[in-house]
Order: sequence, then structure tokens, then C-alpha cells
Amino acid sequence: MRGFGSVVMRAMAVLLFSISRASAEALLLPVPSHSIGSGEAVTSDEFVQKAFEVSAMAKANYLTTNDQLRGMQSSQFLVAGKPVPLAALQKAADVRKGKNTAAIFVADGIQIQGVLVPQSDGSAGETLHCKNPQTGLIVDALVRADGNLEVTAK
Repeated sequence: MRGFGSVVMRAMAVLLFSISRASAEALLLPVPSHSIGSGEAVTSDEFVQKAFEVSAMAKANYLTTNDQLRGMQSSQFLVAGKPVPLAALQKAADVRKGKNTAAIFVADGIQIQGVLVPQSDGSAGETLHCKNPQTGLIVDALVRADGNLEVTAK
């Protein structure tokens, strides 16, 4: 019985390999023209097109157009000339977790400037939990397009 199971497993592996090879198509994928470090912003100027044999299933997991690069940064090291997994890209953050960031408190027409420490990365329009380094209190702050934080009175 043990021999039969291994024969079936081998046959399935050969079948799956042939199906994946048969459904593969030649595609031009954007690849980095030079290696890009983790956390660096990426632009379409840094990418060139390179031909690859890709299955339909694998295609869904990789960068396929330069349009997908807008507003993104690398979340891991990208090797020159290699396809880029979508998981290796993330939306570029306007503020960084743990970095002192200029903040403005607005209440009744009064603005007070200070510093807050975001508890996570964030982009313009997102509300983040931020720590006041002087008091240790956690407040919610809106990430502004200029990379500053804004706290409003509730």
C-alpha cells in the first residue's frame, strides 16, 4: 500500500507541473534596474521591463505594471532584475512609527505646536494613536499631507 501512495503522489506532482507549465505565459514584468533597499521610495524610473514565463496563479502575486508603483515604497530588499512580489511593496508613509513628529493642537481657533510620537506608520488622511513624549499620554492625531500631525479638541 505504501508503494501505491508514493506512485500516486509522483503522478500528481508530474500532472501539476505539466498543468502549470502549460498555463504559463510569457509576460513583460517590471523589475528593478538596480537593487533597492527596504524602506526606500520606488518610482517607475527605477524599473525596466523583462520577459518571464509566469503562470496565471503566480501573476496575481507579482508587480505587473508600473502603475502599481505610484505612492509605494519597498518593504524588503528588491534585487535588480528579479520580479517583485506585491508583498515587497507598501504604501509610502508620511509619518513613521517611533519618530518624533511635529504636531499641531487646534481648539477654538487656538493652535499649539508640539511633538508627538506615532505608534504606527501612517499616510495622509489616516488617524493614528500617538504618544506625547512629555506626558506619556496617548492621543489620536490626523496625518496631514505635509507630514505633520493634527490633534483637534473633542
